[in-house]
Amino acid sequence: MSEAVSIRPLLTVENSVINLVLDVFHKCVASEFSDEGVSEFKQFVSSEALSRRLNEISFAFIAEIENHPVGIIEIKDNNHVAMLFVDYRYHKRGIAGRLFSIAREKCIADNSSFKGMTVNSSLGAVQAYERLGFLQIGSEQNFHGIRFIPMEMAL
Repeated sequence: MSEAVSIRPLLTVENSVINLVLDVFHKCVASEFSDEGVSEFKQFVSSEALSRRLNEISFAFIAEIENHPVGIIEIKDNNHVAMLFVDYRYHKRGIAGRLFSIAREKCIADNSSFKGMTVNSSLGAVQAYERLGFLQIGSEQNFHGIRFIPMEMAL
């Protein structure tokens, strides 16, 4: 029996969501980053930083099972995937795809000139983003110790 996943907008920062992001980051991504990169990422996902982005330039959705967060997507400037994390225990169950689909539909509905989306993918998530329709548009980059591959999806 599969567990029902519900998706809702994240309107205010919730500690359980920050904990989810940090847990998945440490288990799946942190080893790709330098100490500086890990510190930069932690600042990026702090309650204060996420709250500021949600109030100014971003929107987010969370996926939940029995009111427990198992995934989050944050979209910045209505066209850039700033974060997409799914609890590693729930990988390969379509949760990332559902979050992305809902977020993309909101981008299209909110922006009549919407042309596509971008993401700076962690090295380990490139194939997941390719399955969502993204293509690599550059080689590996390193910004303040954060290693990533720039990717894009046209409409």
